[in-house]
Amino acid sequence: MLGVKAAQIAKAITRAGRDKKTSVTLIITVSVFPPIYPDVPTITLVLPTGLENRRKMAVRFKEKLEPLGVKLDIHIEPWGRMTDLATTVETTPNIMVTSVSSNYPDADTYLNCMYHSRGSGTWMSTEWLQDPLVDQLIDQERTTLDPEERAHIMNVVQAVIVERCPDIFVYVMPLRVAIQDYLKGFTYRPVMSFYYYFYDWWFEK
Repeated sequence: MLGVKAAQIAKAITRAGRDKKTSVTLIITVSVFPPIYPDVPTITLVLPTGLENRRKMAVRFKEKLEPLGVKLDIHIEPWGRMTDLATTVETTPNIMVTSVSSNYPDADTYLNCMYHSRGSGTWMSTEWLQDPLVDQLIDQERTTLDPEERAHIMNVVQAVIVERCPDIFVYVMPLRVAIQDYLKGFTYRPVMSFYYYFYDWWFEK
């Protein structure tokens, strides 16, 4: 998630990649001319301790930003420290690497906690978006009973959030699960906590 201070930077970078001509130009000019964004301040990225795949992701992101002249400062912090940093705009890092699972099979599980103003100051809402229109649309979809009307409202709020660009989704980590041959019944469970339940499994010799 991007902190409020990096939102404009992210928007400039992501928009540059949408146009193929711009994208090609960037690749050519990186190796010949000075950095594309020489005046961008150092971006602070914070990730939790003990998660090597997140650390590798952060390092890879840093490597990709360097040719653009954007410096990334990586900090590895205990989870409690990360949640504390997220409580104010002043202490929220530009980028916080977090992961979240759905509490229920509905887009609202993310929309409400991440993008509504009532979520500001929590680890799930480090964007500090605080947009009245987004708040209104989320409240509206939460009180709408007609499924089609509710889906339409969610499509609208999604378009508004994309336009505001409070986040950039840089990497999607693949899930690899190694299981012994004698362990059967693995079922991917995308909702609630971890991605499997132990009671689904059984041993078979």
